[in-house]
Amino acid sequence: MTTLNPQVEGQRPTAGRIRSALALALCLWSFLFLTYPGSPFLAADSGPEAHEYELKAAFVYKFARYASWPKGTFKKDDSPLIIAVVGKDPFGRKLEAVIKGRKVGKHPVIIRRYAAAADIKEVHLAILGELPKKERAAAIKKLNAAGSLVVADKGGTESTGASIGFAVKGKRIRFEIHVRHLKASKVRISSQLLKLAEIVGRTKKKS
Repeated sequence: MTTLNPQVEGQRPTAGRIRSALALALCLWSFLFLTYPGSPFLAADSGPEAHEYELKAAFVYKFARYASWPKGTFKKDDSPLIIAVVGKDPFGRKLEAVIKGRKVGKHPVIIRRYAAAADIKEVHLAILGELPKKERAAAIKKLNAAGSLVVADKGGTESTGASIGFAVKGKRIRFEIHVRHLKASKVRISSQLLKLAEIVGRTKKKS
């Protein structure tokens, strides 16, 4: 009897490989969906900049979902996960529109804003807005010590000290992950998210 698409013995994919492939495909679909013009995250009557920050807000939520914080960061399994903007806020009410009312696992998401490094209190994911250079350095130091994941709205990761940085290329929003800065923060990022990012900050091997 003839069979269609016969498999050679030893080449049959394992259940683990199938699950990994499906998880990666779902992750890719999720991020592509966020940048598709017809995405419900986009308001039809908003301008280009409004679209940009609605998309960035959606990405920030995804970053939180694919991150894990050091043991003991949360007092309870359902303690709030705090996302805060540090410095001048470019989002307006976009963060609330996209993220408010959502959860990361069992953690309800709370949004806060801090004008300067000295104002920073509890925060798990910080978005760097516009800050003077010295103030930004002080904020990064304080956030890393607190075990916060830091995302730079602009300027990349190398110059800002953030672990994740946005880059707008044409009509697409990309992001990079700085591995040394991420290690300093003690926050871990899912390998699925790492596969979608431009990886920077690797330690150069000595020749």
